[in-house]
Amino acid sequence: MNKSFIPRAESKKVSWIQNFSSKLQTYAAKYGISAADLADIIAGAAAYVYWIDYANKQNEYSKKLNSFKIDLANGTTGTLTAPVAPIVAVAPTLPAAGVFKRASAIAVTIKGKSIYTKNDGLDMGIEATPGTAIDISTLKPVLSLRIITDGHPEIVWTKGGHDGIEIQVDKGNGTWQFLGVDLKPNYTDNSALPETGKTELRRYRAIYIEDESHIGLWSDVVEIAVIGL
Repeated sequence: MNKSFIPRAESKKVSWIQNFSSKLQTYAAKYGISAADLADIIAGAAAYVYWIDYANKQNEYSKKLNSFKIDLANGTTGTLTAPVAPIVAVAPTLPAAGVFKRASAIAVTIKGKSIYTKNDGLDMGIEATPGTAIDISTLKPVLSLRIITDGHPEIVWTKGGHDGIEIQVDKGNGTWQFLGVDLKPNYTDNSALPETGKTELRRYRAIYIEDESHIGLWSDVVEIAVIGL
């Protein structure tokens, strides 16, 4: 994948493939892109956008469902409202795997044509655009904590153009344990609360993820007192 013009962050990939598939319809004839290749990119973009949106909705629903289960079992209020599963449209036909690899290959073909212009490339999103380079030697998430209504800690963070974060927790024994991966802020720690009336100091840290790999540094450690209800 040509990472000089295809973004790394998932949310930006959605915007990029939407634009590329749309603009390619305008430039296909000029650059000799076949009808089959054009149809493949259009179908691939539709499928990618659909399934990213589907995953985001399911992830948010899963967070609400976990919180609901805990309230149902251990909550202190008498009235509960179950979360509603997201309603999604019928899924588009799945293309072959490797949508972005094929899009990149088409972009390289276009840029190799003698008639290629930089303005066309900018319009299609296949020219690297000026921007501020990310210094991964200092890159790290900024976390804050709050207790939500069911007594569980919520880790508040911002994406900053990255795919997500991995979160670890230390529940007072000095050992960092994997807590979860979050692709959409914010994240609720739904692990069991301390016994009723007891307090547990929990410490959290996180690191950004891109392309399923860590990038940058672990965040500064934040901590909060969690009280059993």
